[in-house]
Amino acid sequence: MSTHRQASSLSVEDEARLTLTAKGRYLLIAMVRQFFVSVNSVRDQARESLPYLFRSWI
Repeated sequence: MSTHRQASSLSVEDEARLTLTAKGRYLLIAMVRQFFVSVNSVRDQARESLPYLFRSWI
């Protein structure tokens, strides 16, 4: 939570609600993008470990 405050990515509406600032939305998109890049890398590694016969099915 303190990291988000330091990055000015969260805005405090009240005690029960936090919202993302424009900077926070950008940081969220950057993190989601990096997550999917990593998922693609894991998927490529899994495909390479398949026997040749099964690779043609993908």
